[in-house]
Amino acid sequence: MLSLLILGIQTAGGPPPRQDDLRVPIQKRCTPGGNGDEIVVCGRTDPDQYRLKPLPDRYEPPKGLPRAELKLSDREELGVEVEQGSDAQGGAINRAMVRYKLKF
Repeated sequence: MLSLLILGIQTAGGPPPRQDDLRVPIQKRCTPGGNGDEIVVCGRTDPDQYRLKPLPDRYEPPKGLPRAELKLSDREELGVEVEQGSDAQGGAINRAMVRYKLKF
């Protein structure tokens, strides 16, 4: 046990580098280059490229396909719909329904 502790102390190395030693100058809209001992990091030309745009004041749902309905007469409609139900054990059941509507 003691030998493992001594081995761990020997392989640990020195203290971690300080944060001020790791600073790299960041320049916007620059050309890569610099001296042989210098590291230059160039920023992107458009910093707002990946930012989210503000939402409009009022939400408008996207207009999709119209409902699959057919007017047979002034009082009758025939439509096709898809819905999801469940069986007695709670499993999902997908259904295709044909609905006939008659206005009285």
